[in-house]
Amino acid sequence: MRFRPYRISEANLSEKLLISLFGMLVIFFVIYGITLYLKNRNEELIQRILSNPVESKGIVVSFTSYKGKGATINYSVNGQRFEIKPSVTNEFFNNTSIGDSVALVYSKKKPEEAVLKYKLTVAKD
Repeated sequence: MRFRPYRISEANLSEKLLISLFGMLVIFFVIYGITLYLKNRNEELIQRILSNPVESKGIVVSFTSYKGKGATINYSVNGQRFEIKPSVTNEFFNNTSIGDSVALVYSKKKPEEAVLKYKLTVAKD
């Protein structure tokens, strides 16, 4: 019995290339859709906050640098304590320390919805 190497015909090769291309397109559109969803969700949050905004101060209680830079900010509204964990810029991360007071804006209707004030000026630019 003689060994014959497996040969890929041109038909099999072009079929595999089409399947691979289709798979890559599906992955691209899934990632693109997730990106659009997250961006839209963030814009909706900002619009809800700006529909009835209240400026306040929060205290930085921690930082994280796992998969991007973030901070934990505590703030109080009418004696009730809230916490946000926004992603932050490198400048904020490098120039702010734990215990620092930072400006934030929250929704008067839903005080648990808040955003750092500097992010509002960045979003408008």
